[in-house]
Amino acid sequence: MVETPEIQALLKTAIVLTNFLNEAKENGSSHARIANNKEYLINSLGKIALETGLKIHTVSDMFKAKRSARIPTLILVIDSLGKSMTDFGKAYDKISDSDIQKFKEQQKKVSATRTGSKRKLK
Repeated sequence: MVETPEIQALLKTAIVLTNFLNEAKENGSSHARIANNKEYLINSLGKIALETGLKIHTVSDMFKAKRSARIPTLILVIDSLGKSMTDFGKAYDKISDSDIQKFKEQQKKVSATRTGSKRKLK
């Protein structure tokens, strides 16, 4: 299925943000901020929400490609991950159609897992 340019932009943005978060998880320490460490990196959606003042659902929806972000909101999230708009632009330009397809498949798996766990709870 061929996506509209708007959907492609939404997916590419989510992929870049997810990649930045995964990078931060690999490099960051959850205790660095408490210790006043300048190397502190945000490494969860909850911490992004706290750092930026955004609602967790807003942040989560951006990472799932469910919500388009306004530029100021996007900048807040990117900054909280220790990245710049230049970093974002370079990463965005590198996203391929196969990357988009992989992301969509991954989102389907996550969605199916959540649906399955909801059924078990009933």
